[in-house]
Amino acid sequence: MFHDLLGIEVLEVKEGFARVKARVEREFLNIHGTAHGGFIFTLADVAFGLALTSSPH
Repeated sequence: MFHDLLGIEVLEVKEGFARVKARVEREFLNIHGTAHGGFIFTLADVAFGLALTSSPH
C-alpha cells in the first residue's frame, strides 16, 4: 500500500476515528528542513480515509 512506502503506521481504527503515525525521514524534508507539506497532508489523508471507511454508510 502507498502508506507503507512512507512508513505510515496505523495505530488505531474504530468507527469514525483513526490514529496514524510516521517518522519524518530525511527524504521527507522540504528546503527549510521541516516536514514537507505533501508528507503531512498524506498522513492526514490516510487517517481521514481510514476513519471514513470505518463508519457505516
